[in-house]
Amino acid sequence: MQNFSTTIKVVNLDEYRLRRKNEQFAEAVLSRWNDKGPAGGQTLFTAILDKAVKGPIATKGRAEILLPVLLEVLDEIEVQEASSDDK
Repeated sequence: MQNFSTTIKVVNLDEYRLRRKNEQFAEAVLSRWNDKGPAGGQTLFTAILDKAVKGPIATKGRAEILLPVLLEVLDEIEVQEASSDDK
C-alpha cells in the first residue's frame, strides 16, 4: 500500500486580493519611478512612507511595527546592490 502525502494550501481570498492589489500598485509606482511631478514614483513612494510614519495613528506602537520592516527592506536592498556590484 502506498502512502501518499498531500499538502493542501488554504488561501484566504481577501488576503490574496489585497496582496495582488498591492503588487499591482507597487508595479505602477516602480514603472514611473523616474517620472517627475505628483504622480511620479519617487513622489508617491515618499508620500506612502510619510503617511505610514505621520499618519493618523502616529504612535510609538506603529513605529515598533514599521521600523523592523523598513530595516529588513534596507538590508535586502544592500544585499541586492552588493550582488549586482559583484557581477
